[in-house]
Amino acid sequence: MLLNHQPTSRRALARSNGEHGYVMVMFALLLVPLLLMAGFAVDVGKWYSRSSDMRRAADAAALAGVVWLPDEAAARTAALAAAARNGFVPSSTVSITVTSSTQSERRLKVSIKDTKVGSFFYSSLGGKDITLDRTSFAEYVLAVPMGSPRNFFGTGTLLKTYTAPGIPAEYLYQSVNPYCTDKENGDRYQSMSDGGTCSGTANSEYRTSGYSMYIEAPEGRRAPIDVKLYDARYSEAAVTWQEQGVDNCVGPYDPTTWIGPTTSTSRITITGPVRYQTVSTTGATNWSATTTLVSGQSVTRRFDLIRYQWPNVLNWTPASTTPTDWTTSTSNSTITLYAPAQYQTRSTPTSTTWGSTVTLTGNQTYTRAQSLIRYRYGTYQSGQICTPTYTTKSEAAIDDYRQSGADSYTYTLYAADNTPLNDEDNPQICQQTFAPTTATDGTEYLGSHRWNTLCSISTTQPSGRYILKVTNSGTAVGSASNSSQNDGSNQWGLVAKYATTGDGLCDGRNDSMCPRVYGKDAISVRAAATTTVASFYLAEIEAEHSGKKLKLELFDPGEGGQTIEIMKPSGTDGNTWTPANFSWKEATTATSGTNVNSLDVSGSPGRFNGKLVEITIDLSGYSPPTNNDWWQIRYTFGGTVTDRTTWSARIIGDPVHLVEEY
Repeated sequence: MLLNHQPTSRRALARSNGEHGYVMVMFALLLVPLLLMAGFAVDVGKWYSRSSDMRRAADAAALAGVVWLPDEAAARTAALAAAARNGFVPSSTVSITVTSSTQSERRLKVSIKDTKVGSFFYSSLGGKDITLDRTSFAEYVLAVPMGSPRNFFGTGTLLKTYTAPGIPAEYLYQSVNPYCTDKENGDRYQSMSDGGTCSGTANSEYRTSGYSMYIEAPEGRRAPIDVKLYDARYSEAAVTWQEQGVDNCVGPYDPTTWIGPTTSTSRITITGPVRYQTVSTTGATNWSATTTLVSGQSVTRRFDLIRYQWPNVLNWTPASTTPTDWTTSTSNSTITLYAPAQYQTRSTPTSTTWGSTVTLTGNQTYTRAQSLIRYRYGTYQSGQICTPTYTTKSEAAIDDYRQSGADSYTYTLYAADNTPLNDEDNPQICQQTFAPTTATDGTEYLGSHRWNTLCSISTTQPSGRYILKVTNSGTAVGSASNSSQNDGSNQWGLVAKYATTGDGLCDGRNDSMCPRVYGKDAISVRAAATTTVASFYLAEIEAEHSGKKLKLELFDPGEGGQTIEIMKPSGTDGNTWTPANFSWKEATTATSGTNVNSLDVSGSPGRFNGKLVEITIDLSGYSPPTNNDWWQIRYTFGGTVTDRTTWSARIIGDPVHLVEEY
């Protein structure tokens, strides 16, 4: 095939050469804006990089500082140190502000501002340095409170018989097993045995730290908080005390005649003003010198070893009529006057000039040489003498089951500090160990004599969360070391009340000054209701947890029961709950369920006897009523609800995290 090539014309060649010049001109014209765009891209990249560095530093500072709240000074120190580690320190151009958020006391705000961020090209074209700032918010989430929205937890059936306005009985005891007990009987963390005797297989989950309770000491409180323990010891023995009855009155008596002795070996307490003498053995006649008790003094002695005289000093008013003539003496020996009395003194034994009259009252006394003093006393009683009678009363052990043994329990209170996420550095303020023979205080509270006051939190001590830890002996006690101890538990309760009159019970949901008490991360309890269906407070889930997941762990739950439901707060009255849907699984098997609102626990000895059930609840869209964010657990039994178990609750996720705030 032949191809015919025609020569290119001169005009075409000229046009082609001209277009080459056009491209060069256009390239020259576009080069300047292209260079400017490249320069700006470099500057914007620098500004973006600086902003990212500021954001990372602000995030790190907020996360480092927030854990020190409410101590703002400590939070600021930690935040500034973290910012410095990330390349930012306060200077003439860089400012760092650290403040607590107005939206939450557990939220920290950190702002970093650089007022002189330079550039590569922008400044060359006359541009000024720019200002960049970044702000981060971090918050910490405390452990989920468990067991009680009030200032008491573990009083069981106590409030059933004691009338507390608006406060029903809990029907729930706190419960801690002795060391040598079998874990499968409900105590996940304090029973040392896992299916055998005390010397058998050890419970790998045993905690030497025991169980922890929080006690809130509100800021601005005006009275000390008494930390009271209900039935803290481990004993089946009844509590006994003497209750005063009708006075046994005899007389009238001549005040100069001795009363007693009698043949009774019972003890009597006489209270001043009174005179008495004693002997060392029954029937002896060698009475001791007379001792005078003034008002407020007392002595206790067996009836057969004491005799006494009763002056009627309580009815004498020294400022009124003269009770008797003056008593004088020329003796140089001293005399001690006891109130009530009047006396005058003189400077020498022969002087006839007496000083002004002095009156002794209350517990006052005065000692002087008899020749230098004259005195007078009140008249003496010639009426009846009344001796109080007493009746022995007793209070039976609470409705729990205790095996023989001598295990002891130690209760330790730690003060609040400025590291709310670290409970291991709180200073100890008091501790007491209770053995089966430890006596109670002997006072009545909430209709019971089974109380001991551990200690008090004064108004000068820091506000915040105090930690009460309870542990068993941590060792085999007595015969328990050689035998199977597969049951038995120490039921106890806690009240933190202001040291004022009245019962001092309160509810933290409607009283901001209520010293609430609640479990930290696990509560070991015994349900003891009187009905076939019973609900108990489980955990406080605040609105801030919406969108997260609630994780519950129920160890050895519902033995002897039928169903368990997890009840979420609903309605507007703060006293309504509805079943929540959840997923569950038994920890050691493939048994599980999804999207259910009831857990079947039936069977003999129980479907989950000695087993751990894990429950997960999706909190998407969760919005509790404004006056109640406490969830409950509801049991249904064929008979009355009784269960020995351990519950845990937590929110899945990092307790310290960044948040958005608008």
